[in-house]
Amino acid sequence: LMVPEIESLTKQAAQRLAAEGITLCYHNHHVDLAQFDGERIFDIVRRVAPSLGFEVDLHWVQRGGMAPLDMLELYSGVCKIIHVKDFRVQPLPAEAIEAIEAGDRAKFQQLFSNIVQFAEVGQGNMNWPVLLPAAEKAGADFFFIEQDDTYGRDPFDCIADSCAYLKSI
Repeated sequence: LMVPEIESLTKQAAQRLAAEGITLCYHNHHVDLAQFDGERIFDIVRRVAPSLGFEVDLHWVQRGGMAPLDMLELYSGVCKIIHVKDFRVQPLPAEAIEAIEAGDRAKFQQLFSNIVQFAEVGQGNMNWPVLLPAAEKAGADFFFIEQDDTYGRDPFDCIADSCAYLKSI
């Protein structure tokens, strides 16, 4: 499909859903911050489908290399849903050092790449006391706690930890 066809189909779908009281939103990941000819995928989507709202996942924004506060300011008014999701950077495991010393660069790279993990809200590096009011100011109507991987923990325990943190702030 070409951009005009995508724009037309998206507009039609958004209009049909709006007639039923449903807002169509686009959910981002880190790849949506990749640029083509100086324009982010996020911007391209916004340009070709202006009737879409945005379901902004601030974890993926930060992981994609953009400051979440910048995202919220840039997309103020279209950030209808915010994913409240954290991430942490784990210490490099001893096996990674052993792998590099043994000359196993592939194993080292695999272990090095996997030190970034999803985290319970408040147990990572996201600045939620600042981000939540900024998201509300940017027009967020809904906030969803999300954690893509719980690394063997009971997901309900993770949700409870995230909720307890959010209540504490």
